[in-house]
Amino acid sequence: MAEYMVEVFDAVKKFKETVALNHVTVRFETGRIHGIVGRNGSGKTVLFKCICGFMQLTSGSILVDGRPVKPGTAQEIGVIVEEPGFIGSLSGYKNLKLLASIQRK
Repeated sequence: MAEYMVEVFDAVKKFKETVALNHVTVRFETGRIHGIVGRNGSGKTVLFKCICGFMQLTSGSILVDGRPVKPGTAQEIGVIVEEPGFIGSLSGYKNLKLLASIQRK
């Protein structure tokens, strides 16, 4: 297992003339719970979508568990984006565990 579960290097995402991610570099340690906080429109959701493989970067790179992100990466990690459908009496971790157990095939 890699020291960092997610590594983002010099990530840029543009939508025409709008820059959603401007040379973002960040690492998320394995075995830790992380959150990203910022103003509306600051690129948080775009970053998560790129990490999950739902959206491609304009430039830069992302590794998940030491491997380049590809479509389907979201099935290997737990992410809550925007309006979560979670149980308020459970912790974030327990909500993710519950979702993972429901989706197991």
